[in-house]
Amino acid sequence: MIFNSAAGIPGIKEDGSTTDDPAKEVIVVTTKPVKSATMNDRFKIEVNDKGFTLLWENLEVRVKVKAN
Repeated sequence: MIFNSAAGIPGIKEDGSTTDDPAKEVIVVTTKPVKSATMNDRFKIEVNDKGFTLLWENLEVRVKVKAN
């Protein structure tokens, strides 16, 4: 998962190149999605005391956040 400082929507151009700029990456997190206990028709972000969880369809991605 990459958190980027650039505004807008990154994507793939018609020639196959990307609009992504690695120089604007603020945080890169390695996480593993797991099967969600429930089906989520809409994308949802749940925030808790350990970080946040991204939920959509039958996937759940937990991201831990700690302050320095």
